[in-house]
Amino acid sequence: MRSLFNERVSQIEPSLQITVHSEEIHRFTQEQPERFDEILRSIFGSRCASFAPRLIRGQITEEDYSQFQCPASLDFLFISYCAITDTVLHNWWRRSASLTWLGIRCLPFLRAIPREVMMSLSMLRTLEIHDCVQLTCLQGLNYLTSLRDLTIVECPNLIMTLEEVEKVQQCLDRITVDDIPMVPQLLSREGFSSLRMLCIEESDEPRAEEILQQFPSLRTLYFDWCKWSSLPENLGTLPQLQKLTLRWCPNVRSLPTLPVSLQSFTLRDCDKSFMNSCQTAGDPNWQKIAHVRTKEFIQDDI
Repeated sequence: MRSLFNERVSQIEPSLQITVHSEEIHRFTQEQPERFDEILRSIFGSRCASFAPRLIRGQITEEDYSQFQCPASLDFLFISYCAITDTVLHNWWRRSASLTWLGIRCLPFLRAIPREVMMSLSMLRTLEIHDCVQLTCLQGLNYLTSLRDLTIVECPNLIMTLEEVEKVQQCLDRITVDDIPMVPQLLSREGFSSLRMLCIEESDEPRAEEILQQFPSLRTLYFDWCKWSSLPENLGTLPQLQKLTLRWCPNVRSLPTLPVSLQSFTLRDCDKSFMNSCQTAGDPNWQKIAHVRTKEFIQDDI
């Protein structure tokens, strides 16, 4: 961790001349605490920076994790906010062939999940990866033959270069991403065309129209914490869409034309005037959902 910190410092501010010695790092944290926090955020992201100072002083070592072995019969594993390296993680997962649920959140040293590891996880049904800013490589998704639920959110440096045969081949129950263009990079043509549920979380830009029109089997669409100013205009072309949910999408003010197949529509904690317009008879937004059987409008007290 100190080496990674020193590497980033030398890139962005060579004049600091900080080595990996803990005494020098400690002195820097005391003299320039704000600069220290800024550098940590650039490496690990804002959500991981809170525990990074403790780890960088060596209070937790890789050996601590290496001594722990996951039980061979383990079927549920969630790892979060740990200074744990690829080597230790990969060794754990290779010995965990019985895993059916794997969750990963904010692991600052996780850089890759290779196909050799995926080959050991053929029973995995759920894979969730959140806030791993150093993750750049994800291979061998085709080996997850039992996978039904896939989540990849806030992994900004992940570069998907999967060949078609390495992508998810089977039909998923759900996929959750924060960037719609990632979907065709994860799913094969077969998996892409048979997807049932798509969740978009914390997305900055839609860039969705061209991709959405390729979901002939999509039945549920969920937008959560999206900063979009408008919804994709071609939602009405999704022939099997039955359920549409918007939660915490404060910038959306109007609805596009929605498909006649839509049976359920939910607004939760969106702009109040927008939510009111959808409940006001005669309003253009109300007219867009007049044919929908079930409508819910939820405003939580904050």
